[in-house]
Amino acid sequence: MDWFIRNLTRSSSKTKTSNLQSQSNSKGEDEEQLYGITGDLINHVKSLTIDTFRNFPLQDEDETTYGVESPRTSARIRKDLSQWQERHANLILSRVKELSQVRYKLCPGRLKEKQFWSIYFKLVRSHVIE
Repeated sequence: MDWFIRNLTRSSSKTKTSNLQSQSNSKGEDEEQLYGITGDLINHVKSLTIDTFRNFPLQDEDETTYGVESPRTSARIRKDLSQWQERHANLILSRVKELSQVRYKLCPGRLKEKQFWSIYFKLVRSHVIE
């Protein structure tokens, strides 16, 4: 009888854990949808290369405003992004490692952080509506 109760308890706890993971995944998916992270966007972002960013026609913009550099978040994403853009950037960097690698190779050596995100949001504009 003890064996039966132990097995029943184990299967019950596995079901609870599975339900919690499902709820957690659906919350994450809801947040991604809210911030425009879709399969279509992810596929588009995976196609972006270092050359896509390097060859993008962008006017030279000074990284500082009035001699003061813009603050950064803990993920080193510039604070001159809107809250929506900042959260989108964090989510897309965590989902698309290829973009993370491109950003790592380009910033700050070849592009300023502000330029990178400006180019990114211009490239994905048709896939993301804020």
